[in-house]
Amino acid sequence: MGLIGSQLSFARVLLDGIHSTDAKIDTGGGENRTGKIFGTPGDDSPPMAEDYAVAVDDPRTGGVAVVGYIDPNNAGTAEAGERRIYSRDESGAVIAEVYLQKDGSVSVLGAGASLELGADGAVAMANGPGSIAIDAAGVVTINGVTIDTAGNITTGATVAAADVAATGSVEAPSVVGAGLELVGHAHAYAGLTPPAVGTTGPNQ
Repeated sequence: MGLIGSQLSFARVLLDGIHSTDAKIDTGGGENRTGKIFGTPGDDSPPMAEDYAVAVDDPRTGGVAVVGYIDPNNAGTAEAGERRIYSRDESGAVIAEVYLQKDGSVSVLGAGASLELGADGAVAMANGPGSIAIDAAGVVTINGVTIDTAGNITTGATVAAADVAATGSVEAPSVVGAGLELVGHAHAYAGLTPPAVGTTGPNQ
């Protein structure tokens, strides 16, 4: 025979070296029943007060075994074939979730951060003020700074560093500012031969 009741409390139990969880449920009419919770191994999800439990008779003990629960306060959003797990705060509101969707994408939402794994291979992370994104082609953008798959960096903001070391030549420029390469150019000085074509003078 099956019973449906409202969750009252649970307790973790260690008996003869076996870990289990006991649940006390109110089946109505003033009758409370206590039984062990049976679920999927590796799923540590204690119920909250007022969750609805379904229990079946346990012929070994004469008691009941709790085999499932319903969260009566939060509507589900997963579609057929998908899987979504979530945690709840003290009031029973959803506070964090992992959502495996049927298109192959995965969403992880926390109280202050999020992670999106796109079906096309794109990745996006954010925590409000900051973000990191990797598009399907492998280009990375970190707070507006773009790094392509060859390692080239592009930014519209200021770059500050204690030291900047670069190697290169006129044929393979290393650091270029306003069209001027910093490696291999010359400056003219008063009384000296002007620099060669393509190099800089004192006012250039």
